[in-house]
Amino acid sequence: MLALQKASEQQIQTSDLKIGMYVAHLDRPWVETPFMFQGFLITNVEDITQLQQHCQYVYIDTEQGKTISSSGSGNVYQQPTPSDINQSITEHRLTHQGHLYANEVSSEEEMANAKRARDETYRLIATVDSELKQGHSLKLGLVKDSLIPLVQSIIRNPDPLMQMAMIKGNKVEERRDVFDAAVLAAVTGRQLGFKEQDIQELAAGALLYDIGMRKMPPMLLDKNGKFRTQEIDIIKKHVVLGLDSLKNTHGMNGKVLSMIRHHHERYDGSGYPAGLKGESIPVFGRIAAIVDCFNAITTPRKYANAMSPYKAAMNLYEWRNTDFDPVLVEHFIQAVGIYPIGTLVELSNGCVGVIISQNKKRRLNPTVSLLLDQHKQPQPDNKVIDLSCTSKDSTAQELSINNALEPGAYDIDLASFSWPFVDL
Repeated sequence: MLALQKASEQQIQTSDLKIGMYVAHLDRPWVETPFMFQGFLITNVEDITQLQQHCQYVYIDTEQGKTISSSGSGNVYQQPTPSDINQSITEHRLTHQGHLYANEVSSEEEMANAKRARDETYRLIATVDSELKQGHSLKLGLVKDSLIPLVQSIIRNPDPLMQMAMIKGNKVEERRDVFDAAVLAAVTGRQLGFKEQDIQELAAGALLYDIGMRKMPPMLLDKNGKFRTQEIDIIKKHVVLGLDSLKNTHGMNGKVLSMIRHHHERYDGSGYPAGLKGESIPVFGRIAAIVDCFNAITTPRKYANAMSPYKAAMNLYEWRNTDFDPVLVEHFIQAVGIYPIGTLVELSNGCVGVIISQNKKRRLNPTVSLLLDQHKQPQPDNKVIDLSCTSKDSTAQELSINNALEPGAYDIDLASFSWPFVDL
């Protein structure tokens, strides 16, 4: 372990890094990482992602950047709270593009349709992969048509498909990763009030934006350890390779292309491949960037653990105005929830559960399926509690969310449960 050089240096886990912190030392020699400078200010999400890929912890200098302390003066970092975000969303008049959707059916009524939509989307993903491997041209119209069941299910009630997309096990296969992105994009389009056709294009763009990763060397895709600078440069080429793979696609349009071309651009101009900034990035590209980031950091990788959906939403909120369009970030958080589906939470009475649906009017009071009792023993019936209408438990204790937990807390593997509401 490195000795602290100055009193202003603090050790911090890379999972807790924030934009604005100054990294003074690593937990390994600098030459073993792609960082060119021994000491630098974190200015974007990619800096954090690379640090998380290469280090478990680092030392930050609080005189040169933000601190993890929540008290004092100067460059003090203060973690946003669920109430902060809820108030921010409530105070802003977020403009919808068109229709204000409301759930047409219950989650239970929609579940069968959602399962069929998921299966159809999986078949579509397999077909796209097969066609491209054989050198055939895709037809965007057929891709969009195959996504109609998914889009219509999300329009009727997004919770069942969100349950399927967000409740992840310890390993997520490639087709599942693509499916998750399509669901998140479509749910965002619904929140924005897009027309059904535009929501289809959002889902299609999310399904295709990482298609260039299929052309990456297998040794990179299967790598467990650190990525070197040259390897990162190769991975960045997946954007251009994806565009090349789809150049002969029949019916390709600008909206879908913008998602493929711009899903790694950043609002402050720090992204790639073109370094576009602000509204010079097409809106579908700005949405794709948010969806891609959220999906990436909540999905377990060989080189990084999954972040909880709750923490991912908190981070997106912090990264607004720098990496992502602030208005679109708040719409996205409205769509997935401040406590997103799939988040493990501990309640005020000590019970542990998982978020299974949202309450759009009372964002801090979602519906929870209980997994463990107050003594952290399994709850055999997975009792469901709607916190928007239940304020006390059976012993008359006040009932609310006490805190969000990291994936795998208490050795819980969500994919191993027999859920009454979703077939994973």
